[in-house]
Amino acid sequence: MKKGSVTRFKLDAKKPPKSDWCAFDAMSEKERHRAAVSDPDALPATAVQLARARRVPTVRAYGMRKTGTTRVSVKPGDTLPRGETDWTRLDAMTDDEVQAAAQSDPDAQPLTPEQLAKMRRLSRVKALRQRLGMTQAEFAQAFQLPITTLRDWEQHRSTPDVPARALLLAIERDPEVMRRLLADRAA
Repeated sequence: MKKGSVTRFKLDAKKPPKSDWCAFDAMSEKERHRAAVSDPDALPATAVQLARARRVPTVRAYGMRKTGTTRVSVKPGDTLPRGETDWTRLDAMTDDEVQAAAQSDPDAQPLTPEQLAKMRRLSRVKALRQRLGMTQAEFAQAFQLPITTLRDWEQHRSTPDVPARALLLAIERDPEVMRRLLADRAA
């Protein structure tokens, strides 16, 4: 290639190039192929590159994390969201086949010991609050707790002392009775 035929440009991290994904999504497979082949700056992709290619949206969907996983909150009594898993096929597989299939998935590789060491358990206080379907402010107000203390417990900055653990256990066993008792005390 001649030096003059190469297009050089500098990307600014604060201003990423804009892509018209709506127009891309509206194109048929043939139109996408035609557009890709007609681009003089784009070399044809190899089969390996095509297998690895993924379209990454510029704006994350609600609940989508940087890792590409989506968090779904389900309240007690709601039905679980349906995925595309073929459970009959999975049930027919042996444990070794399931393990081999899981390890062959490039998007779901097992965590390394270093990655496992960095993970933190979900706080029992946070799990209790989420199970009750309450925000931090609602939980703190309903059970007469300082919101800063609740946040410290949830973020593992401090742990509940013995009387606080007894209160949390009582809340876990019967939240409505505890809410009513503490509301009477506040009145």
